[in-house]
Amino acid sequence: MSNSKFRVATVAGCGLCLLILACANESKTDIDPTPEGGAAGEAQGGEGGDAVEDGNGGGTTSASAGGATPPSGGSAGANVAGQGGVSPGNAGGMGASIGNVGGKPVPSATGGQAGGATAPLSTCEAPACDDFEKYSAGTRPGAPWSEFEVSATGGLSVDASRAFSGTRSMKFTMSPGADMVARMRHAGSGVVPGKEVFMRAMMFLEKTITGQGVFHWNLMRTEGNNSIVAGGNASGKTFQNFGGQGRDCYVHGGNPIPTGKWVCIEYHVNGQSDVAEIMLNGVVDDFTQVTSGDALPGLSGCLSPPGNNWDIPEPKVVRFGFTMHHQLDRPVTMWLDDIAVSNKRIGCPSQK
Repeated sequence: MSNSKFRVATVAGCGLCLLILACANESKTDIDPTPEGGAAGEAQGGEGGDAVEDGNGGGTTSASAGGATPPSGGSAGANVAGQGGVSPGNAGGMGASIGNVGGKPVPSATGGQAGGATAPLSTCEAPACDDFEKYSAGTRPGAPWSEFEVSATGGLSVDASRAFSGTRSMKFTMSPGADMVARMRHAGSGVVPGKEVFMRAMMFLEKTITGQGVFHWNLMRTEGNNSIVAGGNASGKTFQNFGGQGRDCYVHGGNPIPTGKWVCIEYHVNGQSDVAEIMLNGVVDDFTQVTSGDALPGLSGCLSPPGNNWDIPEPKVVRFGFTMHHQLDRPVTMWLDDIAVSNKRIGCPSQK
């Protein structure tokens, strides 16, 4: 570890005391009952479009009408399927709902829709995973979600404009200001309350979050006799904050949080062994690890009173969403999808 020196500054009036660190170094599986579905494209699906935009039709320009001489089927699409052909025949082979190659059913990863088939299924495969497909766009989700906390300048709703898998996700927005929240409580899926919890979400953060002075923002929160949160700091890197019983502790991560793309964020909290850690795209962020109640010296500390040992809570409540108790200086737009809560490591879904 570096011997770089850090300065700590307390933010007046902040419920979660922060610091400044000045460091020298800083598939969808689908199957088609159509026997052969025409000759279009054979093993290739229609061009589905990229992960965030509507797909093109089942063929590069047009789909085969169930047996007519077709153009090339195009390549398989990404997370959002193309619109497919007009007729009930197949549009380029592998489709969103079911495609076949030479009469043999073949699972399609994420190809274009076959002959106007329905939208693709979600890839939310973990136990108790919520992909938000069952909720209407523009509404708040039902069970396992409750206790929606939304500031006057914030927004929280199911959204159909961007999704990691399927067609919907949760969208969180926030206008500039201070002491803002847009979050919701998860029922815990039979895991909470307990000794240990693993939380996982696919996150798309539009831009790096910026604020005035020193700040941090929260994404996942676990509550028990104390509370602990995972999020990001003013440098756009991972961050943990612990509070309760007069304690206010922090640890700054070393890994930047990607923006403009989907990233898998996991949060592991064990109140029995006093462990808390963040994982980005399946890799543990060593800098933010708290083991046996101790965070990495130099990157961490505790205010009121000073020290460096954390009393990690046994999980009774878990929450997901955006929270910031400091001054935000530009709007925030964030999407969460494929959220899961478990008592075992969930892992990340495959990214297309």
